Amino acid sequence: MKNLTSIAIILIIVVAFSSGLYFSGLGSSLFANSNEDENIDNINIGNWDYISSSEFDSIDINDTNANTLLSIQRQEDFDKGHIVNSINVPYYTSIDPYNGSGIINENLNSQLEQALPNYAAVIIVYGDYDEDCVATADSMLDLGYTNVKVLGGADNWLLSPYYVNLLQSDWQWMTEEELNSAIDTNSHTILDVRAIFNYDEKHVPGAINIDFYYSDITSIVPDYETPVAVYGNFDIDSEDVASQMASAGYTNVYAIGEYWRDMDNVVLGDQ
Repeated sequence: MKNLTSIAIILIIVVAFSSGLYFSGLGSSLFANSNEDENIDNINIGNWDYISSSEFDSIDINDTNANTLLSIQRQEDFDKGHIVNSINVPYYTSIDPYNGSGIINENLNSQLEQALPNYAAVIIVYGDYDEDCVATADSMLDLGYTNVKVLGGADNWLLSPYYVNLLQSDWQWMTEEELNSAIDTNSHTILDVRAIFNYDEKHVPGAINIDFYYSDITSIVPDYETPVAVYGNFDIDSEDVASQMASAGYTNVYAIGEYWRDMDNVVLGDQ
């Protein structure tokens, strides 16, 4: 009996001692976490902001002291057209000919720092695609830039009054009303320059799907005065093809904006 009593007393002592250590440790842990949170709150964590198309169009584009415009277009695309007063640091240096993907500029960070020495300046980033602009903005924060804004992909700035098309400009944008009229009256040859699987999923009524870059366009549109309307996956694709057709001598070329995707009369699938 005495042995059982002794064992019980020892167990009680061990449990009490362990509990004391546990709560003591818990308390220390709680206080430590509290201090860590306090330290995190005291850190000034940088971030970038989006700037909408309407906000961008309202700024004074000529006040280069207030805003620095950073294009991350490929140089050949920048040379075709860009927003006035922009600095260009390409996110992609070239396109992989086998899979069509962009090859990222290995010297992007060093070129950014060389082109943009003021780390506190308001810098507005734009390019062909939103995700590339976001990746560039993230890199800029890592480099120490503190006031970065993202305008984003071409659909956010291509129709801006500040955009300058540097190619032959004998083409124009077609409005949705004009496109519906062209569809109803069959007044234009409508070219879809996307991949065939995109065309099969959805396309403008009456559109002809072509691989513009590998097709003989004159076999499809032999008359250079034929009214032609073109569209691709993005506004910049439509603009590129329209510009090339105008440069080739076509005199009645229109580019269709991305609005066509949301039109009520688009053809879906096998319709």
